[in-house]
Amino acid sequence: MLHVTTITAVARELDFSSSSGGRRAVTAVTTDGVQLCNAVELLEVESGRLQIEVCECCGHRGCAQGGWVALRRCAEFVVWVPAWEAMERGRGDANEYQPPAYFAVHGCPVFAANVWEELRRLRPALPAAATLTPLTAREASRLVQLAAPLQVLGRYPDPPRLRRDLLLGVVEGDLHAEADALDHCLDAWFQAEEPVQPASGRSVATIELLLDSVEIPTWVAFGRRDGTISLLLDGDLGFVIEA
Repeated sequence: MLHVTTITAVARELDFSSSSGGRRAVTAVTTDGVQLCNAVELLEVESGRLQIEVCECCGHRGCAQGGWVALRRCAEFVVWVPAWEAMERGRGDANEYQPPAYFAVHGCPVFAANVWEELRRLRPALPAAATLTPLTAREASRLVQLAAPLQVLGRYPDPPRLRRDLLLGVVEGDLHAEADALDHCLDAWFQAEEPVQPASGRSVATIELLLDSVEIPTWVAFGRRDGTISLLLDGDLGFVIEA
């Protein structure tokens, strides 16, 4: 995931002449060289969703295809996740509401509380973190699937499930037993709509899987905390979810 601990406001000018709008000064927002949104002044929340890449020819929400996120809260963090609910409504909606391309490279942005407030100062219309919908177990399992190397948890829109053909072993334990346990948890999480509970990554004993890949020989996305299997996002945010 893309951990947003600082943001930078970048002055830009968009040319809306083709839509009779003239030129408009706007502000892009970046973090560590990644552009989070192209015009913060034009951000408008719609049913908990936000198009963070607006059309640069007219500035109207919904004109450009894609660039949508759903706003979620997890403890003190704000997370931008793909707008899966909108993407799954019907034919064509998957492309219409797909997330920005940088999600595939850097992962979903996770905002520290103070940084989210800094973004809200640039665009006061953005909601306070406390009012956002909590991140659910289903969405957390999708986030792990999105970040998984080699598509080892399958590919959206299929439910997250381990691809056994890509697994060579596990650092500790029996591979088949561990994979069965993980798939059982993935199935349970994918069916669950309750909010997840974050835990320190240090308190979770990691489950290290060996992958059939020279470039990425091992992968850690799960762990155990007090005997309960949990999800780990980038090893920094742990989510304890009862399976």
